[in-house]
Amino acid sequence: LDELRHAEVSLSLIREQKPAPDFYLYPHLPIYLTAPVYAGYLLAENFGRVWESKSLEPIAEAARNFDEKSWQSLRLERGLALVFGMICVAIFFVLARSLLGDFFGLVSAFLFALFPLSVSLSQLAKVDIFMMCFLLLSWRYQLEIIRTGKLRHYLLAGIFSALCFDCKTLFFIGLSFLIAILIRASREKPSSISGILDRRIWAGIAAMFLTGILASPFYFWHLGKAIESVGWIYFSTEWVPYFHFDPHHFWTDKYYYSLMVLLPSMVSLPVWLFAVAGIIRKLIKNDYQEWFFLIFCFFCYLYIFDSTAGSDFYYLYFYLLPLIALFSAATLKELFEKFGRAGKSLALALTGLFLVISLNRFQFYHQLNFRSYETAGAYLSQNLEPGSQVLLFSVHLPGPALSQLKVEPAWPQDLSRAMIEKANPDYILIDRWDFAGFDKFYRDTLPVGRDLDRLMSGQWGYRLEKSFISHYPGDSFYQALDLEFIAELDLLVREKE
Repeated sequence: LDELRHAEVSLSLIREQKPAPDFYLYPHLPIYLTAPVYAGYLLAENFGRVWESKSLEPIAEAARNFDEKSWQSLRLERGLALVFGMICVAIFFVLARSLLGDFFGLVSAFLFALFPLSVSLSQLAKVDIFMMCFLLLSWRYQLEIIRTGKLRHYLLAGIFSALCFDCKTLFFIGLSFLIAILIRASREKPSSISGILDRRIWAGIAAMFLTGILASPFYFWHLGKAIESVGWIYFSTEWVPYFHFDPHHFWTDKYYYSLMVLLPSMVSLPVWLFAVAGIIRKLIKNDYQEWFFLIFCFFCYLYIFDSTAGSDFYYLYFYLLPLIALFSAATLKELFEKFGRAGKSLALALTGLFLVISLNRFQFYHQLNFRSYETAGAYLSQNLEPGSQVLLFSVHLPGPALSQLKVEPAWPQDLSRAMIEKANPDYILIDRWDFAGFDKFYRDTLPVGRDLDRLMSGQWGYRLEKSFISHYPGDSFYQALDLEFIAELDLLVREKE
């Protein structure tokens, strides 16, 4: 559904020939990156008319007639995401090589590229892949501030931090910029006056603010609308955890779930264990410079997502994956260099094993996310009466598996009795995994989890007809870790009167 909204807003700039998107959920940089792709496609399709009219009106007219829900629209959006995904891998390799050397930098880049979530978000038209690209660039130059502290590094770190923010209101990137500045200052040990007046610092901060405004001017011009939309949610999501601490909640439930279930399932248990070992080794060695900066970034992200609503959405942990790849490869490198011939042999064998496991994760990812939809689509196409209406509660648009059916998508958080009575569908499909956050963490504060129970128990006039359970490699292990974990697609049918 994010893809559809992204397409609508991007096309609106061409249809109405205006520079200001009427959209304030996020800053506008991803819209400005996507709209030229649509414009280029429409120009190529209508070049003759543009040439004859000597104007851009034929492009605007074509945009008004273009279906943003079509597969061609998705291909254009996802093609741009794929380009940025490949750029991300290249940038990450440069960053990893500067920390680990050529070989293990390459190993780290391969791990990052092969993580299923990296592949997935490189094929979806969401803002996350744009944000990751600029996040990695900002980290690249924030590390250079720590290493050499040249003026251009402050400027580039500020510029890319701003572009990262302009993709998805990531306040955290400004904090990591500040940490890099402080680490550099601790190396140079300036006097308090000279430190405050350091022109490099002020130039970097000025570049950050100026770039942020120029890359998304109308978002800041209408900041009140942005705050009215959901800007305050992102603000509280990222800043509140830094001074909020609940000893009854810390390292329980969501933290345990992230560290023991969610992250290991994303990257594989062996890769995760080596990443944890890498973090511990860096802490033991008191490496409080470049690696301390990365450890800080890792735990800040983890604390942000697990202290706020962000933990509902597994794809937000995408921003931890490059760090996991770095720390895992760092452990392999230390094993290779410190333990003689046996260590070298073991490190190389484990490297091969990790890459094979990462390739196998594609099967895990497909079976967890799509297999139940394929099974449900085959079942429904054979058993549904012609014209039957299906309401799908999922974060995904109906894909090829459901393309032959009349399916109306809906956000999980919109589930309510009033909505279902208004839609009056013949069948309801519930992606239970998408409701995990509401069931597990917010049952007492949000009504969605309780409403789902009422719907599933038959109180709203629907009964469970069939469950399409997702089976995937290692499912018994992860379900043993989290007995509440449900990965299935439930089909409900309206009771006959």
